[in-house]
Amino acid sequence: MKNLLLAVFSGLWFSLAQAAVVVRVPVTVPDDAKINAFLANGNLQAISSYASPLLDSGGLVEQVLFRRAIVQGGLDAQFTNFRVSNSARARESVRDGSAVGGGFAAWHTYCQENATDLFESEAVIPDGRFEKGLYTSAEKLGQLKVKTSRDLQHLRVASTRTWVVDWATLEQLKFAKVMDASTVEEQFKLVQTGWADVVLHDFANTPDMSVEVNGIRLYPIPGVKVALVGSRHFIVSRKHPAGAQVFESLQKGLKIMQKSGEIERAFTESGFYNMTARNWLLLKPE
Repeated sequence: MKNLLLAVFSGLWFSLAQAAVVVRVPVTVPDDAKINAFLANGNLQAISSYASPLLDSGGLVEQVLFRRAIVQGGLDAQFTNFRVSNSARARESVRDGSAVGGGFAAWHTYCQENATDLFESEAVIPDGRFEKGLYTSAEKLGQLKVKTSRDLQHLRVASTRTWVVDWATLEQLKFAKVMDASTVEEQFKLVQTGWADVVLHDFANTPDMSVEVNGIRLYPIPGVKVALVGSRHFIVSRKHPAGAQVFESLQKGLKIMQKSGEIERAFTESGFYNMTARNWLLLKPE
């Protein structure tokens, strides 16, 4: 009997020791549906291509890479999404420890400012690689002519003030007006209703490079793009009990994926590193 009880308790201890680590990841409402659809089979190891209309922003590619890197790093992880209103709230949930890690990458400056609360991963997007298009409605696409940075001074752009790098870039480009909207959905709605002319958005791999959010489809003004300065990194909470363990696997996985070229391939196949726009004019402050 003693040996039987010992075997039962040993088996229970082994099962607990082998239990998957629950990784709660903050996602915005529109991204939640797209991520779930892309990962419908639930097998992160089975991902062979990132060429999907569901991955129509760099943030969505980051969400997938974050999960895949942790698994590639050897951690038995069980991922669960929880919805947040915007990316700023997502970062805050990692900083305060209510989430172990953020699927959205953060700018290096943010990581430095919060170094006591956050682990900062290897760079996911190197400095100089983050480019965006000026997206507008189908109705305005034929009307807006942008050939130089000076043409932006007649346009109203919608962005989010907490996107510090985006906001600073738009102010430097001297748009007629930079309008604050707390979510991507609100940005798109401002363009649809005519209050704003354009939004700054990641390129997509759809045939016309268009992006749809909540039924609103916007298109990039052809021939021009904007670059954001800085590198982007995944963040993991130092306050969360599983933070150190998750971060270790994340770093291992990222190194494996960098070496194999998967991270570069993911951003290229998704259209974020866009081949169509590679020779477009890069707009800079004058």
